[in-house]
Amino acid sequence: MVSWFTARRIGQLCALALVIAADVVALFSPVYSNGDSLWASYADSGRNNLGAILPFMVVPLILVIVPLLAGALSGGRGEIEVAALVCGFLLLGGCFLAIVTVGLWFLPAAFAMIASALFPGERREKVKPHCDS
Repeated sequence: MVSWFTARRIGQLCALALVIAADVVALFSPVYSNGDSLWASYADSGRNNLGAILPFMVVPLILVIVPLLAGALSGGRGEIEVAALVCGFLLLGGCFLAIVTVGLWFLPAAFAMIASALFPGERREKVKPHCDS
């Protein structure tokens, strides 16, 4: 029986934790001044600005969850490696596209996702045929 907590999945869970942390930072960090020398965050500024940042928060979360679901649904076959690499590079590309705003906060999650795809997979014992001579 192969354990579900392999090095690859632990790396993906770390990437998930990093994305959640980046979402919290993106939501509550001061990003602009509202004119009264008070810094406002996206959470403080109302629904209009929150709608602008919401896709930048949800898409990285989806990109990190997809490889975890692929690994759970595939039963540990090779789909998890491909899904983790594709989603990791998509997340990395999104980080570079949004590097001026919130992309910088998602870079550690992108690197963790790509690194988790490069971890060795589960070891499976080969079944040797039993021959009586």
